[in-house]
Parts: sequence; C-alpha cells; structure tokens
Amino acid sequence: MTRVKKAITPYLDELHAEGVPLFRVQTIAAALSNSSAKQQPNRASREGALWLLHFCLAFLSLCTIAKIMLYRIFHRSFPTVHFLIDQGRADYRSEPIINILPLSQTINFYHSGNLRRSLSSSWQKSNAIYFESLFYTMSPFLGSAGPLPHFPSSNERIVLEFIRLFEENFPRSVRMSDFLRRLLTLLSIKSVLLIDDGRSTNELIYGCKKIGIQTTSYMHNRFNEFHYGLFYFPVDRALVWSPYFATLLQKRTPSCSTVVTGHLRIGRETSPSSLPSSKKTNILWLGESNVTAEEIFCYLMPLIDSNLYTIIYRGKPNSNQSNISAFLEQHGITSDLSLRFQESLATKNISLVLGTHSTALLECYLFQVPSLMIRCSYDYGIHMVRDNLTWSCSEPNLMVSEISKILDFPSSEIEARRMRIWGDNPFINVEVVRHEIKNLAR
Repeated sequence: MTRVKKAITPYLDELHAEGVPLFRVQTIAAALSNSSAKQQPNRASREGALWLLHFCLAFLSLCTIAKIMLYRIFHRSFPTVHFLIDQGRADYRSEPIINILPLSQTINFYHSGNLRRSLSSSWQKSNAIYFESLFYTMSPFLGSAGPLPHFPSSNERIVLEFIRLFEENFPRSVRMSDFLRRLLTLLSIKSVLLIDDGRSTNELIYGCKKIGIQTTSYMHNRFNEFHYGLFYFPVDRALVWSPYFATLLQKRTPSCSTVVTGHLRIGRETSPSSLPSSKKTNILWLGESNVTAEEIFCYLMPLIDSNLYTIIYRGKPNSNQSNISAFLEQHGITSDLSLRFQESLATKNISLVLGTHSTALLECYLFQVPSLMIRCSYDYGIHMVRDNLTWSCSEPNLMVSEISKILDFPSSEIEARRMRIWGDNPFINVEVVRHEIKNLAR
C-alpha cells in the first residue's frame, strides 16, 4: 500500500486543494494495492433479483420514515442518526455504543453488504433506513452529478488506474451525498453518530457538512495513513481508544476534536490480571484478509520444523479460508473458535500473537502478550513497526530467532509497548462515552 500511496498522493493533494471530495479513495487504494482486495461494486449497475431486494428494503425504509413523521405530530423527535454496518444482527463493534444509546432512540442508517441478510433480519431492527436501497430505487428520479473534476495527466499505470476507478465511482457518490443531505433535512436531524469506517461514510459526512449537522465517530479498529476516508472526510468529534490514536488523527485532521475513551469493546473485567499467569510456547496465528496465504506459509514452516512451538490458528470471521484448511490439516494445526480474542489468549495460554496487519497485534498487549508482525507484500500494518508498537520479521529464516528473542524480553519491555499503544487508561471508560453521547446535538 505504501507504493500506491506514494504514487497517488500528489494527485490526491491537488484535487483536495481544489475542493474535490475524494469519495471512495480508501476502497480504491485497497483495490490497487492487492488483487484480492475487492472493490465495492456499484449497486446502481445491478439488475434482476437484486433490484427486488433493494425495492423491499426501500419500502421498509419508507415505512420507517412515515412512522417518524407521524411521531413528530405527537412531539416525539429523533434528532440523531446512527450509521451502522448491517451484519444481519447488531454489529459487535457498535454494541458498546448501542448499550448506552439504544437503537430505539435513534434513526438508524444501515450500510448493507448483503441485501438478503439485511432483508431477512429487518424485523429485528428499530427505526431502520436502508439508505442505499432508497437511493437505488429513487436514482432515476434524482438529478445528475454534474461534470467530473479535471485530472492532471500521468503516464504511471497505477495513477491511470486510480483515475479510472475514481471517475467511475465519483458521479454516484456525488448523487448519493446530495440524496442523503435531503433525507437528513426531511428528518430534521441535528447530529449523526457513526462507526469510523472510512470506506462507507464519505457521502454521509460530506452531506452533513453541507448543512451544518454535527458528526461524531467512534473507533472500531486501528487506523493509519492508509485510511484516507478518515482524513479527507473528518468528523467534528472522534471517540478514540488511546492517546496514540488521538495524536495520529489530530496530526492529519486538526479540525477534528478527539476524546479518549479506552478500548470500547474491552472492559476492566478482562484486565491482564484476570488471565492465567502460566506461559506455554503457544503461538496464535491470525487469519487476515487481503494477504496471500502462501506468502505466510513460508514464515510458518521454520516454526513447525523447529518443534519448539505449538501454532493455533484463529481465522477472521466471515472470511474465505479454503486455501488455509489444507495447510492446517497437513501440519496438524488446530483452530481456535473462541468468540472473543481475549478468550483465545486466556484459554489457549498464548505466549505470542503472529499476523500481518490485524488490530489484534496491538490488542494483545492489553493482556501482556507480545506480537510479531510478518512483513509481507501487503504492508497495511507498517505503522505498527515504524512507531515501535510491536516487532516484525521480514525473513522466514529469522522467525525462530526473532520469536525466541521476544519471549526472552523482560515483562517491563512488554509493558513499555503496552503504554506506548494504550496509555494509562486502556479499557473502556463508560462514563466518558455516556457523557459524549449525552452531548450529541439535540
């Protein structure tokens, strides 16, 4: 991703300086960085059965809008929109916020990655508006996006491909943002609360800025310089996990104020002192997206051949692991099926976490477990090494020696890394979060 960033940054800076909204840049950059990173398809080009799914979700959304307008007659208002990722159930990354601000008290804009799952679970949701389906069905009646921005010429293949994808997505994003602005106005929204997924929130934040609606985001995973959506579409206020992330965000978006909340999904009841003190040579290997499995296998083989460590695999939920299953079976590697990452660390007596870019490479330090980042061609996690948050290995033949060195470090070294990442108050501060939610514009 560093190579792509270096190539497209001059063009992004020039367009940004000219006031061009850089919609979907984060998704496009991921697609250019790795052939396995799938770009979100343009829903406006879908036909057939998907049209019926969009229509059904749009109808349900219109029913919600009608209900809200009716409530207004009886002086009951819903001044806040909550933007959520629809996973067919409550998104576990949003649950800490929902526990404080129930979905029954907000209008809920759902971004759907699976229309069938969204429809089948729609009866479980309160005040749900599937804004993408509304836009899809109403798109023929909406205005045009206007002319495309002017792009500087280039002979570099990556830049030309970036321009092509940006031009392809730009008109729809402009029209979507204008549609959302009108919808927010119709609903008399005063504030928008959203998960900080910079791939999906660009159009909503841009529409809010146009009409002066306050935006507040909450952190769901680590971020770095590749999260263009967070930086080109800054919110007014961001709830972040630690001082490290607050500083990282403020350096790039000075206009955004930050509030440190601690890790939203981890409380003090699972503090390091609650985990077993015994240490075995068990290594937790993290399954991650956008990485070629074969590239990782060569780093694992020296560990397997050494007979010094037991490798346990923890796959990424909802990811395709077909190319990994044969490797696990061949080498007798067991899979961990714990629901929560901290359960994996505790029940498996993990000594070290191994991966390429997962947030879990930082989360393990909350429980005094170190991590090692494999330096592969997908360098999405490079900031973790650059900022001395964790250790890394760039050569398969160095794996055994690097892990042995890490495991020999005194606990004070692990604690120093934990402090650098998480600071003095690493776990969720419910009172701080509740205070910020209470202060949303009303």
